[in-house]
Amino acid sequence: MWPKGKWREILSAWKQKNRGTLPKDQFPALLRKVLEELNQDNVISSNLKSEFRACSIHPIDRQQVLKRIPVQNSSTSIPDGTGKQWRRSLQEFLSATRTSENTTKTKNCRTGIAAGRSLVEEDFTAIHPAYTVKPRNRPLLNVL
Repeated sequence: MWPKGKWREILSAWKQKNRGTLPKDQFPALLRKVLEELNQDNVISSNLKSEFRACSIHPIDRQQVLKRIPVQNSSTSIPDGTGKQWRRSLQEFLSATRTSENTTKTKNCRTGIAAGRSLVEEDFTAIHPAYTVKPRNRPLLNVL
């Protein structure tokens, strides 16, 4: 049986005995049960051990780690001064975008309109002269 199917089988058996969701403290025990049932002829155990060994996680093997580091050829290396060029162009870009005259912020201000009073276009143009009303594409509904 596939590991996913075995997990579903054990989880459904747990759900028949218990109510609710699986608590965190019981998850490792169920996972161990799945691995023990799937581990016939120590296949899973040997695969897991070989994977950890190949990744040099346990036991640590410095040669395995060093073997996985890519070697950099002198032909593919970055020429000197490229980092400075990138830094300079990034600084120019940021200074151009940050000091743009178009990005002036307007301070939020109170409208001075009494609470409960309806707002009309003139109220907004008095506060913000640059305010314009966008035309509507559909007619307004008359609601009585």
